[in-house]
Amino acid sequence: MSDAILTPFGTTATGVDVAKVTLRCEGLSAAILTKGATLQSVRLDGVDHDLTLGSDRLADYEGKMRHHGSLVAPVVNRFKGAKAPIGGKMYTFEANQDGTHTLHCGAAGTQHKVWAVAASDETSVTLTLDLPDGEGNMPGNRHVTARFSLHPGNRLRLEVTATTDALTLFNAANHSYWNLDGTATWDGHSLQIAAATYLPIDEDFCATGEIAEVAGTAMDFRRGRKVTRADTVLDNNFCLSGGRQPLRVIVDSGLRTPLDAAILPALIACHHADPATRVALEQAGAEVLELPGTDRRVDLPALLTLLSQRGINELHVEAGAGLNGALLAAWLVDEWVAYVAPMAVGDSARGLFGHPPLMTLAEAARFRLGDVRVIGSDLRLTLLPQA
Repeated sequence: MSDAILTPFGTTATGVDVAKVTLRCEGLSAAILTKGATLQSVRLDGVDHDLTLGSDRLADYEGKMRHHGSLVAPVVNRFKGAKAPIGGKMYTFEANQDGTHTLHCGAAGTQHKVWAVAASDETSVTLTLDLPDGEGNMPGNRHVTARFSLHPGNRLRLEVTATTDALTLFNAANHSYWNLDGTATWDGHSLQIAAATYLPIDEDFCATGEIAEVAGTAMDFRRGRKVTRADTVLDNNFCLSGGRQPLRVIVDSGLRTPLDAAILPALIACHHADPATRVALEQAGAEVLELPGTDRRVDLPALLTLLSQRGINELHVEAGAGLNGALLAAWLVDEWVAYVAPMAVGDSARGLFGHPPLMTLAEAARFRLGDVRVIGSDLRLTLLPQA
């Protein structure tokens, strides 16, 4: 594997050199600055604009763009009244917002510091930073690590970890501003947040201490929806739901999924992606993967291999006869759950598995009963393929 590209990006006002690290994987590239562990640029092949707001001038990142793309820590957002309790003791911090509240830990925030490059290759870089005990009046000697990595399928991942030798506060966040469609505003962008609760704020944008349900409010983004400038101002902390959220996968060989499909955002596997359609779907929240198989169909074994590489070890398929038949023909079915309802629908009902006509019963795919249960008035059969 090749090394990451490191280039000089300038020198800070205090005389510290800053480097830019450029990563690339397939059609995605990203540039990270050592100043503030800043995500300076994200570019996608076929898209003529940068997907995040950045600058080519270091002076901008020391001025009005000091939070753009940076990793804000040890605590992002605000301390109301510039104070917070830690271990039963009240600590006070720099009141850098209107002389009253603390925003992004003030001058002690990691966004103002130059990080060290601990490791890098063509698709990833690991940055580290040490925060001494008492800096910004925050307790604990803290070691912070930020790892940026690119992955197949045009995925960008940021992992932040920290260790401390004393009880302290730590709540880091990347502070990027995204521009997915290249227009002057974020009108029409799709937003999904796996959060059932959020923290309401007061007139100074400080959390009130209440944990509120998002249901029935403008803060409900669990299913994903488009946002406009007419929406409620979003400057809140969202409380992410526990557990992993299921990934929705669409097998769409011809890439015909509507841009307003309720299932989006989702991963879409196709045989071939028209560039314009691909960009439009990605702007609607989809991740598009080209996995060409035979007969202009999706390569299903390759899709399952890719999903397993992402840590997905259980897949539930709800499909028509075409996809069901293709999975069965490739022997990619580990379990078949069939519901039998006590009703007659005639001879025009759709089949379960698309399959060429059988010449003999010996050619039939055979299953054995794994479980039988009554669910309401229906019968649920769990069937396992016979070896």
